[in-house]
Amino acid sequence: MKLLFENWRNYSEEEVIVQELLKESTTLDEGAVRDAIRKLKTIFYRSIAAATGGDNALSDFIKAYADMVESNFIGNDQYFHCVANCMASDRGWKSMRFAEVFSELREFFDQYVKRDSQEACDEDREANLVGQSGTEPCADRCEEFIPRGLPCKYIDKYSGEQNETPT
Repeated sequence: MKLLFENWRNYSEEEVIVQELLKESTTLDEGAVRDAIRKLKTIFYRSIAAATGGDNALSDFIKAYADMVESNFIGNDQYFHCVANCMASDRGWKSMRFAEVFSELREFFDQYVKRDSQEACDEDREANLVGQSGTEPCADRCEEFIPRGLPCKYIDKYSGEQNETPT
């Protein structure tokens, strides 16, 4: 078990699937397989969010995670942390408490099980707190975490606006 936790990134389920598919077929390329897996993950997370009732704090976190996976954009992690906490916090005090507890449990897991750095976890915690505070739309509240070049659909979705041009 210790070996698994220390080397979990070397043996991710996605990597194993990609390698197996590449062994079986000479017509598949690695990029196409990864894209297909990412799309399947997104569909899976969205169906889980719908199964939770779709109108609660947990589904907000799952939807934001599905958007993060779907966007496949470097540096998007903190933006989606902020957005998930924002959506959940805007539902009322019970959802706000859920967001606080769920976010801290996630950072605890990342830091002590996945062995992410203290700095990375603290940056995520900051994004969580920004999302949990304020009253403006989530895209405005989380604006400082939007990575340059992130497609507009992931910003507009949380702002209530439908812009055609990138910010």
